[in-house]
Amino acid sequence: MEGSLSEMEGILDSRLFYKISKQYIVNLRVISKYQDEKVTIQGTELKVSVRRKKDFEKAYQMFQIKYS
Repeated sequence: MEGSLSEMEGILDSRLFYKISKQYIVNLRVISKYQDEKVTIQGTELKVSVRRKKDFEKAYQMFQIKYS
């Protein structure tokens, strides 16, 4: 699928996907770990931007409550 991350962000379900930085949108279901401002997905660490950290943490907590 081609398009900007902003376009993708508008299409994807915000309950399951979150834009953690200018470069990445992540599927909250596949995050295996979140620690020290980094998410781990399949062994790869991705940094959550400082600007998005607080909102990401809220969204991730809500996701964990709803889907755990």
